[in-house]
Order: sequence, then structure tokens, then C-alpha cells
Amino acid sequence: MNHEKCLDKIKSNAANLVVVAALYIGYAFFEVSLLYDSVILFILGLVILKWKSRVASFAAFIFGVVSIYFLISSSNSDGIRFLAAGAIVWSGALSTYFTVKLPKFKAGESGI
Repeated sequence: MNHEKCLDKIKSNAANLVVVAALYIGYAFFEVSLLYDSVILFILGLVILKWKSRVASFAAFIFGVVSIYFLISSSNSDGIRFLAAGAIVWSGALSTYFTVKLPKFKAGESGI
């Protein structure tokens, strides 16, 4: 897979995390604890978007898995939050895959 395709996939999955963060901000009007989740997702999305970070991508994946775990054990969860948590897992997994697969350039080569 070439460099441009990997970058495009990473950017789209990071944008998905920012969209889920915006959805969580909407839910934060009803449940204030989601405000922290939305801030964390927004920061992870921006870090992935700017630096193509493998660590931030994996952290987003783990964040989604833990979020689904807590939603399953919670009694006040609904379908939209399950969908959002699934989107976090999906975007985190794909961004992790594409950041690992992203071809790295040696010193002196152009990365653009």
C-alpha cells in the first residue's frame, strides 16, 4: 500500500474519532461524565491526525474496548452509545493498522 493511501486512511479514522467526540459532547448535556470521554477522544483524534501516532491509535482502540465493557455492565446504556463505542474500536483498530503499515522514510528522504 502506498504512502498516500495510508495517510488518507489514517486521516479518515482520526476524523471519525473527532466526530464521536462531538456526539459525546451532545450526550454530555444529559450525563456529565461523558465530557471527559469526549475530551480524551478529541485529543487522541488530533494526535493521530497530526503525528500519525501508533501509540495514540492503540490508545483509542483500548479506550473503545474499555468503553464497550463498561457499557455492557451498565444498566443505563443505549444503542447510540454502543454504536459510538463500536466506532471508536473500529477507528482505533484501523488507524493502528494503517499507522503500523505506513511506510517510514529514511533520513534525508522526502516524506511527501
